[in-house]
Amino acid sequence: VRSRMGKKGRKRKGVIEIGDAAAKKLKKDLLINGPAVVCARVQKEQGLQIGDFEPMLDFLDVLGASRAAIFEQMMTKVREKLIREIKTADEEQAKKIFKSALPYVSCYELKPVVHEALKRMGGTVPAEVIAKFTEKYRDLEHHLPPQARRQIWEENDECGVRRLNLLITRYVQQHATSHDGKKSKKGPSSAADPLIEISETIGGSFKLYKKALELMRSGYAHTFDPVFCRLRLDLMISLTYQAQGDKVYKKDPCSQLATIVEASFKNNQISATSVKSIAKLIASVPANHPALGDVAMCLSHPDLKLLLEKEVVKLLGSLVEKKAIPRTFQRIKDLDKVLVVLYKAKHTMQNQDFAKPKVEETALQVFYTAVASMIASKLLGESPEIVQKHSKQLKNALKQSIIAREMTLPFIARAARQGDVNGIRLLLTALGRHEVSTIHFANHFVDTLSRWRKRAPEKLDLVKKEVLKWASRCGFDGFDEKVAQLFR
Repeated sequence: VRSRMGKKGRKRKGVIEIGDAAAKKLKKDLLINGPAVVCARVQKEQGLQIGDFEPMLDFLDVLGASRAAIFEQMMTKVREKLIREIKTADEEQAKKIFKSALPYVSCYELKPVVHEALKRMGGTVPAEVIAKFTEKYRDLEHHLPPQARRQIWEENDECGVRRLNLLITRYVQQHATSHDGKKSKKGPSSAADPLIEISETIGGSFKLYKKALELMRSGYAHTFDPVFCRLRLDLMISLTYQAQGDKVYKKDPCSQLATIVEASFKNNQISATSVKSIAKLIASVPANHPALGDVAMCLSHPDLKLLLEKEVVKLLGSLVEKKAIPRTFQRIKDLDKVLVVLYKAKHTMQNQDFAKPKVEETALQVFYTAVASMIASKLLGESPEIVQKHSKQLKNALKQSIIAREMTLPFIARAARQGDVNGIRLLLTALGRHEVSTIHFANHFVDTLSRWRKRAPEKLDLVKKEVLKWASRCGFDGFDEKVAQLFR
């Protein structure tokens, strides 16, 4: 840019000087008259009539005026002016300012204008504006105050589902587990805890909570991934630590279960009283009521499932020592009432079948008794014929009882933990091939055994050999590598 001067060194009309003084003068002019007026005038004076302000921005660079500084000064000026207007405006005027400024709420200089206008309006977002968050103002609600955000998620179903679905997906990714029992690294470790974000999103809104439950139920019914069951229970427990979360927590039909389970998690064991309370809760659910599905999902929380299965294994071991008969023991009966609901959770949710499952007498009369006898056979030195009889009883129970099929793995895990090679051989033989011919079972097998700590490392090679021999008979491809990782 070249400064044009007259013969006597005077500036010609319409020419702008270059330098700090000129830059300061231009900044002042921009603040007073606004960028639209000033840029249009300067471009006209300089013959830059091309329909936009891009040449003017280059001109500011030549003057040494920072675009960012000018922008910030202008936005500050606009913000101060609008906030002064809002303080004296009525509700209708505040609404107009709110609507005008809302598209720019992500700009931190103008965010206070939107918040102040919303406060002047009573904190309620107009219904006609809420509808626009579906597409036009998509994701801009994150820049609004918490109560306004929750109002939008409540009243705009698409926005609410989109927000909750995003957080639930993030939770599933962060808590996904591989089949060796270790957490996978799908989710970003540096991200905020999605459980806390879901809880904060819901707040005291039962409507949003119901939407979250629907997404979790649907996710579990389609994938059978227990991470949805983990979230179902963990979310309910976390609400008690959130402001206004009690409003939602008290309406949940499983709230009593959450109280029981939280204490069990802290103690890392589930007491007989807790088991009895859970059994009573199941009995109190009305016939064919969807609440049974929620109870089943909560019971399928991986950590709670492990505590219940360990309690059965521990209890059966104590019965062997006492020479008691399992089917006459009330605690076993209570556990059976809980386990049958837990193990049928997949069927319940997939088929929406909320009929209460009956207590499995087969499991009580045959399976537990046979397993207890097998555990005691080594101590009692029973003959091979008697042991074979127990194995046959187990096979029959496996065909008839879901509890027998599911509880066999924890008993195998117990045997592996204690280095009981004979017990592993008998239980694996009882499993046979027809029940375990899928890769899903192979993964479930590895996952179950990985969650039980090993106490007899000196016998691991023998245990590993027995498991691999059984896997070979069942025709599991790639099972060798899984087992090698398991017993590493």
